[in-house]
Amino acid sequence: MNIGISAKQRIEKTPQIASMEMSWYRRVSGELRPAALDRMPTCVASKSPTEIDKMFIHTHCKVRARGWMRSSDLPSLRDINIFLRNFPRFPNLTTYVVAAIDYESRVKGYTFMRAGKKFMGLVNNMERMRKDTDLKGNERKYFQAKLVMSQGEVMDKEIKKSRKTLKALSKAGMQVRFIPMPGYKFIKDRFVKTEERFE
Repeated sequence: MNIGISAKQRIEKTPQIASMEMSWYRRVSGELRPAALDRMPTCVASKSPTEIDKMFIHTHCKVRARGWMRSSDLPSLRDINIFLRNFPRFPNLTTYVVAAIDYESRVKGYTFMRAGKKFMGLVNNMERMRKDTDLKGNERKYFQAKLVMSQGEVMDKEIKKSRKTLKALSKAGMQVRFIPMPGYKFIKDRFVKTEERFE
């Protein structure tokens, strides 16, 4: 899983990328299309995808806003919900990427969520799953993940819930990968510099 060097450079050259979130769609051709309608420190409102978009990329920056400090590079529960809502309606849009940005406007690493055929089959059968009282195996794990996401977002618990949700979705067939950039490594829920001690 990769978005390419040119895409990384474009992300890093975006104005205010260290303090304001930004989003793009990557088309089947490989072209990046800016998607942001309204940029904020902790979220970005984006345009709807089109039929030729195959990947959604948006950034997370570590800034102080509304009295709290973003400390996770993981997709939020809201991010995960948006992805699950969009990709069944846009069959080419199977990959969702969060690019974690450091204080110097550089990409620390990417979290990739990709829905393969197996996972898409589970989503398409969601209504049947809701009615089935004898769910087993991967379908039960996916249903449990949906329940986790329906519990609401409390900021001090969001990281734990995001991690739990990603783990459940991964077991259900979604491909989840954490790709650090050179000089970084992924530990627990964030990308840290290789010489940084994490406790």
